Amino acid sequence: MDKATEIAAQVWCKPETSGIEMDARLAEAFANELRPLLNELAAYRIALEEKDLMLQRIMVSIATVGDSGPTYEDIGIALAIQPSEELGNPKLAGG
Repeated sequence: MDKATEIAAQVWCKPETSGIEMDARLAEAFANELRPLLNELAAYRIALEEKDLMLQRIMVSIATVGDSGPTYEDIGIALAIQPSEELGNPKLAGG
């Protein structure tokens, strides 16, 4: 069972809906609506994790004694990963 179907099925376990007979077709319809949203959230999370790793790399570079600091390439890559206006659709800036 995928996460979207699991969430849709759990709705019938809530106190306010537990007295309603579960309709598998309706649960699947909800799951079909949830699935793209969950996929977008997963993509957004991955983009944020990638950006966080790059920023950590820049911070280590800055903190290193004797290092000239981050390169313009490091900063450019870190800043290039930005979420689009729609949550969960990460894209490269300018792309």
